[in-house]
Amino acid sequence: MSFLRRMVNLASRLQLDREIRDELRSHIEMRTDDNIAAGMSPEVARRDALLRFGNPTAIRERIVAVDAGLGVEMFLRDLRYALRQFQKNPTFALTVIGTIALGIGATVAVFSVVHSVLLRPLPYRQPDRLVVATGEMRNRNTSDLPFSSPDFVDLENGAKRMFDGFAGVRTGKMLLAHRDGTMEQVRTASITTNFFSVLGGKVLLGRDFNQADAPSQGGTLDAATPTQAGQNAAPPAILSYEYWQRRYGGNPAVIGQRLSSDANNGSEIVGVLAPGFELLFPPKADVERLPDVWIATRLTYNNADRKTLIYRVIGRLKDSVSVANAQSEVDGVASQLRRDFSLWQTSDCHIQLHPMHQYLVAELTPSVIALMGAAAFLLLIACANVANLLLVRMSLRERELAVRNALGGGRWDLIRQVLAEAMLLAGAGTLFGLGIAWTAVHELANFALPNQPLLASVHLDATVITFAALFGIGAAALFGVGPALHVSRPALMTVLRSGGQNSLLAGGRLLRNGVVVAEIALSFALLVGAGLMLRSFLKLQNVDPGFDARNLLTFQIIAPQASSPEQRSAVTREIHDSLTSISGVTGVTAASPFPLADQFFPIRWGTEQALGDSSKFQSANYQVVLPGYFETLKTPLLAGRSFTEADSAPERNLVIIDQLLAAKAFPHESAIGKRILIRLRTPEPEWVEVIGVVAHQRDTSLTETGREQIYLTDGFMGHGFATRWAIRTSGDPSAYGPIVRSHITQWNGQAVLTEVEPMDDLVAQAQATTRLAFLLIGAFSVVALLLAALGVYGVLSTSVRQRTSEIGVRMALGATKAKVFSLIVGQGLRLGAAGILIGCVVALCLSRWIRSLLVDTKVVDPLTYVGITGAFCLVVALASWLPALRAASVDPMRALRSE
Repeated sequence: MSFLRRMVNLASRLQLDREIRDELRSHIEMRTDDNIAAGMSPEVARRDALLRFGNPTAIRERIVAVDAGLGVEMFLRDLRYALRQFQKNPTFALTVIGTIALGIGATVAVFSVVHSVLLRPLPYRQPDRLVVATGEMRNRNTSDLPFSSPDFVDLENGAKRMFDGFAGVRTGKMLLAHRDGTMEQVRTASITTNFFSVLGGKVLLGRDFNQADAPSQGGTLDAATPTQAGQNAAPPAILSYEYWQRRYGGNPAVIGQRLSSDANNGSEIVGVLAPGFELLFPPKADVERLPDVWIATRLTYNNADRKTLIYRVIGRLKDSVSVANAQSEVDGVASQLRRDFSLWQTSDCHIQLHPMHQYLVAELTPSVIALMGAAAFLLLIACANVANLLLVRMSLRERELAVRNALGGGRWDLIRQVLAEAMLLAGAGTLFGLGIAWTAVHELANFALPNQPLLASVHLDATVITFAALFGIGAAALFGVGPALHVSRPALMTVLRSGGQNSLLAGGRLLRNGVVVAEIALSFALLVGAGLMLRSFLKLQNVDPGFDARNLLTFQIIAPQASSPEQRSAVTREIHDSLTSISGVTGVTAASPFPLADQFFPIRWGTEQALGDSSKFQSANYQVVLPGYFETLKTPLLAGRSFTEADSAPERNLVIIDQLLAAKAFPHESAIGKRILIRLRTPEPEWVEVIGVVAHQRDTSLTETGREQIYLTDGFMGHGFATRWAIRTSGDPSAYGPIVRSHITQWNGQAVLTEVEPMDDLVAQAQATTRLAFLLIGAFSVVALLLAALGVYGVLSTSVRQRTSEIGVRMALGATKAKVFSLIVGQGLRLGAAGILIGCVVALCLSRWIRSLLVDTKVVDPLTYVGITGAFCLVVALASWLPALRAASVDPMRALRSE
């Protein structure tokens, strides 16, 4: 039987049994007829035939075993033969294995990212049932808003039909005073009492929260705020497992102890969470991933608090309820709120539901898909290159294959041998590729983007390794089938008549050229993506953020909070004076929030037109700053003046605005001395006077311009609100961290210095997504370009070998070496032109996938396309250089003599 037939038999046992049974029956009947012809009776004749053949079942089993064993044995023999061939030509084997390893390694590394980020379920109970609810103010073009306490209560009460429950969370920090007199800043999460039951968090020690731990109140919002001294008993707390181990050494006696905050209103510890629980939110949500202390929050229902948007909300859908059906229910809740409250009506507020996993990975998805596409292109290019190398190798073995065929080797025998070589090469390449992937994943974990826990958790697991094995098999099929089919019909007479020329080499020219054109096209499309990313990265580096990040150190100072505005003002002055006294410090300021470090919140503002029409109010970001803020950050003052100490008096309603807000509020006129309305301290808008206009700061992202900005004095908010400090130094700002810590400790032994970072680091973090995407796609593109150049070189080298006689004839008839050189280089450039043309079409079709990653760069960027085209022409010319030199050095007499 043929090899293909044996493989079919292995997969179809019933068909084989039927064929064997029919064949045995035929032989028994023939023997029976012979016995009858010899004079036996029909009964005796049939019995004799059955005895001679023996047990039919045993015969069938032996035939199947021999058939299957022979097929496996022949395949193993082909593998051994392939291994001996590679030992004779290790350069070829190492080249192919290295090429496959690059393609498989890149693809597996990126798939591990895809698996961890896009495919792996979230570590919660029934994560597909979890949705994140966000607010959207359509008249203000604002989305992804948290909820206020009363809005949360209305949502929870109005959407019971489709939901098993809603949980709310807000995170922050608080200062704990320990029994040994030390102070410690910890990460906190204020949560509704059903939070862990909604998400599926388990308590390892003690108990979970219950409704009695945090009864609803009608007074001040969130009496459970950790740093607030309340008149009621402090709500209970649950410790994270990691903090319990780190601070208390895993002592179970911690249950029942109290956490002493700086306000002396300690929360009783009632439980310890099981290890590994984390809050997974995207960076834009500004939620602490690993809180140390979880505190039950007390919700209030006070309409005055509807502007205080602080709670991130997670809902659990009931079984069999779809997100679309649940969205219909919350739409009804939002519609009722728009009818009942003017804020909801004028802002056209809506509630949006997002599947939690989708909400978490939305920002990463475009980058991950772009990387997966780049890796797939690289793998295809690698397979095309290997296919070309195998094709040339098989063509050089033309005589051997023709003789095998003439001596009885069938077509499938030849195909099996080529596929065995491909499988062996693919297996070795996959093993080395896994090593490359492991290294890449390890490095990726080191460079994981801030606040992207799913990237930090990327690793090679059984799923990824299985994927690698499948890709190895797929790669073998990709680069092995073409050469196998091409060489499976060698003609002995054609080979013998061809003399010194190689007929398979000549016949495969079109196939090899097509493969190289495909390589160039894929490489070109990949390099265009890298070029666009490079342009974006360069523009991002040249973006003016509105401040000078050099020699700037930022940090937070957490100290026991003073009670009165006067005392808080005095504390701020003392800290300012202490920092100013440091040698080498040329500027000191504080702000909250701080550019690129904190989440910014909107403020409503308007001009006189908004008095009669509340829909005329618009959104801007606001900052509370100390005098000297713009001077320390070197933000240009465009008009008017900066803040002074005298401006911090609470009764002085003075603001500074940025150039974007000035152009919108007072187009074509000076904003200095003008008044605008803001809504912040009181339910009704209040007038403030503009005393200065400054350059716009990119406060939340370097890739987007962001909202307009309004700057308020610390005194306007009652003092003590500017909590993140910054100093400008005359030298390396990193060296000033220990000095600042020493001065703050001398000022107040209970103060804690945290989040010490040079401003340059914050800028680098803001560039991290674009930088990482550029580096990865750029690395893939460079490898793809080198592989394409190797493909061009291989095809032209083969062409020169094949056309040696032709070149000899040309030179004998008067062709110069320069003409021969240009002939080969021209052949390479024609291949390059065809590949570039196809690559342009591919790049234009796929450019939409990286649109979201670009910064101030169009997907059809002429400079990028022209530059990449020029680079490819140069690379193709260089790859053609050596084959062209070899062709130009052909000796005509020797070439004709060999013919």
